Amino acid sequence: MPTAPEDVRLHASDPAVAKAVAEPVLLALGARAGFDVERLDEFAIALDIAIGLAVPGPVRADLRRTGGRLSVTVSPVAPDRLRGRRALLAELTAGVAEDGDAIALTLDA
Repeated sequence: MPTAPEDVRLHASDPAVAKAVAEPVLLALGARAGFDVERLDEFAIALDIAIGLAVPGPVRADLRRTGGRLSVTVSPVAPDRLRGRRALLAELTAGVAEDGDAIALTLDA
């Protein structure tokens, strides 16, 4: 029987609030997806970096668990900041994709 996706949409007033709320949510979704602690910790670091790329002001973070896959989309991010961190994000995740002012990260258990 397929597992229904779990979605969490976060709208925060600024990046600091987004970081404080999104990381515990990510850890809970990752535990439910069966991630080992090391991989989940690396993905949490990637999420922290992605939120740090956000422009000042309100931030949106969409987190999703589908079976053994986690995905996170953060917006709006500053393209100039992303260029300097893209290689690091690629090392910490299975996938990094840009879509306009958003960045999407994925990881499989």
